Amino acid sequence: MKNLGKITVFLLIVAVSSLWGGSVLARVDHKKVLPGESVTLQLDVFGSDVEAPQVDSLCGVDVLATSTQQSIQIINGNISKNYVYSYRFEPENNCTIEPIAVKVDGKVEKTKPINIVVSNQVPQSKDRNFILELHSEKKEVFVGEPFVVKLVFKQKSSADAIDSKFFPPKLEGFWIKHQSQADKKLVGDYYVTTITYIMAAQREGDLRIAPAKIKIAVRDNSANYWNSFAPAVKWRTYYSNPIEMKVYAPPKGVKLVGNFDITIRVDKTVIHPNEAVNAVLTIKGDGNVEDLEAFKPYIQNANVFAEKPIVDEKNGIFTQKIAFVGDSSFTIPSFSIRYFDPKTKKIQTKSTAPIDIKVEGAKQEAALNIKKGSDENIAAAQSTEGSSASSVDSSFAITWVILSFVAGMFIGGIVVFFKFYVSNKKRIMRFNFDDKKVLFVKLLPYKDKKDVKEVLDMLEEHLYGSGKGDIDKEKLKNIINKYGIK
Repeated sequence: MKNLGKITVFLLIVAVSSLWGGSVLARVDHKKVLPGESVTLQLDVFGSDVEAPQVDSLCGVDVLATSTQQSIQIINGNISKNYVYSYRFEPENNCTIEPIAVKVDGKVEKTKPINIVVSNQVPQSKDRNFILELHSEKKEVFVGEPFVVKLVFKQKSSADAIDSKFFPPKLEGFWIKHQSQADKKLVGDYYVTTITYIMAAQREGDLRIAPAKIKIAVRDNSANYWNSFAPAVKWRTYYSNPIEMKVYAPPKGVKLVGNFDITIRVDKTVIHPNEAVNAVLTIKGDGNVEDLEAFKPYIQNANVFAEKPIVDEKNGIFTQKIAFVGDSSFTIPSFSIRYFDPKTKKIQTKSTAPIDIKVEGAKQEAALNIKKGSDENIAAAQSTEGSSASSVDSSFAITWVILSFVAGMFIGGIVVFFKFYVSNKKRIMRFNFDDKKVLFVKLLPYKDKKDVKEVLDMLEEHLYGSGKGDIDKEKLKNIINKYGIK
């Protein structure tokens, strides 16, 4: 009977088209569907010369599949061609298929509009073959506060799926900090696959986690328009529920939200001059550690070299290595963090204790003491000068003394020059210009000199940053000579 009905409809269409000449008729297999169900639009075009219409989207969504069929009919000796164009799509909301223009036998004809109704009720019966759900542990959070969302997909053990395509939920105002691997297990009559997300809101307001969806391909053995049976694949989309979230802003001036602890560990507290103290600063907790910025304290009589922090978002751990180098004793200051605890609704502050670093053998600046002489000593000195001046009464003696002094200075200058030249040569030969750590330590005491500071900055970038290339050796030699660095 079903086949007879299809044939009757087809003959009626042909009869109408033969009376009217070229014509275009449009119809759909379903005018009312559930979310995820597809609709097939079919265009029946009758005429000798037909230009196929270009249809890429319907009801605001892309066309998923197209097909074309052609047949020839002879009625009362008249020959008529029939073209059937099919377009399958999945409407997301109530919509109207707008008229489609088709050129037939030199004339443009249009179809009539068709209204499609998409039910807003997603069936949740327990006996469905496929079920997709979203679950959130919280519905109210603060900006930056992490929370857990679970995506659950259930497939009946007796259901046969040929293929599937998963589309995660669209996140506007949220971001995913961590995503677990899929966990699949058999629960009752269903295979249950769970994916756990750790998420955080990026802005305040009433936000929405859009539904996730999955497309499932199953075998379709129903007859086609021409009443022929052939193995086919039918896709259907399944949607999860959305999640409505209320997001609040933390107190003004506070970036961190959660509960944290802060610690610092050093490898030693007693060092030699210009020896490095290596410290590890760790901040751990349940919150947005990824929003922490790098720490680099200022210490008056020490240099601080801070590496780029390492952030483990999954476990909520912030780690930063910092090196301290000084030529006299100094104190590593306290490090502190300030955060908002959503459980207590209070702003908390936690700090580390300062650490004293002792530098053994540090250079001490000698105090310059000038003793005021007594009047008697001053008078004695003046008396001595008088007697010495009066004892030299011969101009020949004075000339001889001057010549001897000049000659001695000349000879002494030559000796000092050669000694300085040889000393510099030996000092430069002792330096290994490829050992940047040794160079850095040797130059560090002269960090206040502008030319030395430029070289130190380059060495620091090589040692603690991403610096590449070689240091100018000639410049280094000039600095070593200039300041007599040993």
